[in-house]
Amino acid sequence: MLVSGEQRILTLAGGAIPRSSGTNGDCFVKARIYLRKRPNFYEGDLLPVKNDLVTLNDLDVSGKRMGVYLMKDKIHVGGVDVSGICGDFTDFSGDYELLKKGSRRYWETLEYFNKISGWDVGPP
Repeated sequence: MLVSGEQRILTLAGGAIPRSSGTNGDCFVKARIYLRKRPNFYEGDLLPVKNDLVTLNDLDVSGKRMGVYLMKDKIHVGGVDVSGICGDFTDFSGDYELLKKGSRRYWETLEYFNKISGWDVGPP
């Protein structure tokens, strides 16, 4: 998650079992989320994205939203509307552990997302 002022950009990667050769099992979504209900419910629209996993344009993500609860040590994803943009049965809902900034696991995870999202980040 990237934080800038009141907005947050949250990316999720995951997937479901491919149902056929024409169905991708991998999926990647990105959303700009804002505080909607205190103390910690954030919601926002999915954003277009192009990377090694998916290519989603404005039309693909139009009307698609993400809702999450941001907590001290985890993010609880309540729901992400991925119908029509990810494989059948893709479900991002659940708890995601926050990694300690600067830890080895943090940098490994950041490097993974960097590779698939095109961000220019790395260890100092």
